[in-house]
Amino acid sequence: MSANISIFRNFALNCYSLVLIFVALAGCGSALPESNPDVDRLVREGRNEDALALLKEKYRSNPRSEVYKGALVRLTDLTLNELTAQGERARSDGDFERASDLYRRALLIDPGYERAKSGQKSIEQSRRQQGLLTGAEKYFDTQNFALASDYLGQILSENPTNANALALQARIREKRYQQEGRVSLLDKRLDRTVSLELRDTPLKDALLLISNSAGLNFIIDQDIPADKKVTLFVTDARIMDVLEFILQTYSLEKKVLNRNTILLFLDSPEKRGRYSDLYTRSFRIANSTPSAVAEMLRGILKPADLYVDERARSLIIRDTPEVLEAAERLISLHDIAPPEVIFDVEIIEVSTDALSNLGIEYPNRISLSVQGEDKKAGTLRWSELKNLNSDSFMVGVGDPLAVINMKNTLGSANILAKPQIRVRNREKANILIGDKVPVITSTLNQTSGFESQSVTYLDVGIKLDVEPEIYPGNEVAMKVMLEVSNIAKEIVGDNGLRAYQIGTRTANTTLQLKDGETQILAGLIKNEGINSESRVPGLGSLPWLGRMFSSENNNQKKSELVLLITPRIVRNTSYPNAFDSEFYSGTKDRLSLSQPALGESGYQTERPAPLTSQPQGQVVKELPTPSLSHTAVQVNPRGAEVIAQLDMAIPQSVTAGQEFNIPLTLDGGFTGPLTFELRSDSPAFEVVSVTQILPEPELSHAVRRGSILFDLERRSAPRANDVLAVARVRAKAGSSEGAMDIRLEPETAPGVAPRVQGQARTIMLTAPLDDGGMAGAIDSIMP
Repeated sequence: MSANISIFRNFALNCYSLVLIFVALAGCGSALPESNPDVDRLVREGRNEDALALLKEKYRSNPRSEVYKGALVRLTDLTLNELTAQGERARSDGDFERASDLYRRALLIDPGYERAKSGQKSIEQSRRQQGLLTGAEKYFDTQNFALASDYLGQILSENPTNANALALQARIREKRYQQEGRVSLLDKRLDRTVSLELRDTPLKDALLLISNSAGLNFIIDQDIPADKKVTLFVTDARIMDVLEFILQTYSLEKKVLNRNTILLFLDSPEKRGRYSDLYTRSFRIANSTPSAVAEMLRGILKPADLYVDERARSLIIRDTPEVLEAAERLISLHDIAPPEVIFDVEIIEVSTDALSNLGIEYPNRISLSVQGEDKKAGTLRWSELKNLNSDSFMVGVGDPLAVINMKNTLGSANILAKPQIRVRNREKANILIGDKVPVITSTLNQTSGFESQSVTYLDVGIKLDVEPEIYPGNEVAMKVMLEVSNIAKEIVGDNGLRAYQIGTRTANTTLQLKDGETQILAGLIKNEGINSESRVPGLGSLPWLGRMFSSENNNQKKSELVLLITPRIVRNTSYPNAFDSEFYSGTKDRLSLSQPALGESGYQTERPAPLTSQPQGQVVKELPTPSLSHTAVQVNPRGAEVIAQLDMAIPQSVTAGQEFNIPLTLDGGFTGPLTFELRSDSPAFEVVSVTQILPEPELSHAVRRGSILFDLERRSAPRANDVLAVARVRAKAGSSEGAMDIRLEPETAPGVAPRVQGQARTIMLTAPLDDGGMAGAIDSIMP
């Protein structure tokens, strides 16, 4: 009785414990948030930040919940990634306000989130780059390609993949290629044409002529010989090209100080080292190997200093601006993204399995055994041997007694693999679908007798190697290797080690396909044939009747591997335009990206009033730059056909107290004598000086009462656009405002000069400036 009570008590205690466990689990289950409809709804609506705030409140109310904790971590990561991704898109689109707001919201969620921090820093950089790009576009519109390129260089040094900057850079190169040269930092007025005839003219006088014609100021190094003479005959040549040829011919070099001031010095390593400005610039290498790019630059440009940073994939070059610009162009040609191609591969096994099993299959043996009283086959007592009878023997035959075989099976096709792989140009791609079978190898040390074992692995299955080379015209050449292997047999050695017999089918080929073209590779055939026949001895060999006592089994297996491969080009080779692939780079001893060419310039502009010669070391201020207009006087000797034309260029307006130049040119093949006068109808203008270009006795001049009388005695050869002289004229201080006339017309002495139709040119005279007619400062010194 007591035992029964004990059993009952234990049962009751167990039931009570189970009830407590279930109650506890039920309580815990009510606190486990398997799903939260409000959070899920907010996430579906795209309101991740609201969902995150709600989930944080629930987690604060139940901080021990692992489910809330895991959901909070996942939703936080999702929200931060979405906010920063939207911020990056807004920043790339130029919407900096929205991008800043998105990054700020991300930092409210996680103040230490690095992507949002770097995004906020990049906004200021993007704003600065956008301002530089706007300035570069304005300079491009005004044909000032040098400053536009400088702005773009600052952008691309910070962001080499800026699409807008790269596009504008390509347009600038195209324009420069079309113009076949550039004027660098100098004013575009140097693109005007001029005709000069200099015979053993001192270098300083030749430079003075260019200074007066183009409004240039020169600073001449003291080591330039004073006895250098220039002989030059050019017609319709750009002023910049004339200057470049003078520098190259007489072993001089220049340094541009500002838009109209040039320092000249001897072209020697010592002077170059003293005067040449060196700049340091870092170039990011995105696709090529930095060491290979550095080797290319050393071989072509030979920069002064070049450092290769393999870790940062960058080059740091210190040299002149011309070398840096040439390096930039060469790097842009060399550092291009390699082509890529996607291969659609399909490996099919076409198998034919013809199995036929026809006939009647009889038992192939009959067994005879004995048994005793205990009914055990093959077991008899000694006493039972004396009483053997027919009941003691048992005959055994197969079950069933006969089988009629009627079976015929045909083959099928099976797709073994259908992979897709993307690979870069001239890189190898590998596909392996199968197993790695271990093979254990034993090695016996003859000295110590120690036996060591090692494991190697054999690749068994489908193995495909493809190495593409992408050609122009969207064609892909490829080396293809296909191998299909399987374990044909397992071999066990005497020592128990296992080896495998591998069956392999391999194909290697090289072919070239067009983009999207599919090639079928077939012919990897495997044949297996098994024929077997079972007969009843004697009866199975009887003609005709033997079919009743035999069964034939014919199994023919044939399998063929078929490879279908289709290349699809993702990115082809990008070939540069003509203006990128070829550019002028100077001579063997002198690097220059500006090609001088003595030809006509298509650029039309107005020439400034250049400064007069100043004593050495004196700094002068620049006068207002007036716009110029031209007036012409036609020379018609005694009513004959017009054969020459006098031309002068004067500003459209000047201020009282201002000095300006009037270049006088003779256009045409006129060879006879000519006397003409440059004079003003107003006393507000007075002649300051005359710079005579043509040497005496061809041209002589005389200043008389506010005018200049020129006498051109003869012409040695017909030339066009010859600058005869440059007159320096001043608008008198205190002169009244209004329109004033300056005339260029011939002297009318009979028999001395041909008849010329004179024409007056009007100049608007305005009040003086507040600083006494001086505008701006220019740091130039004219020796």
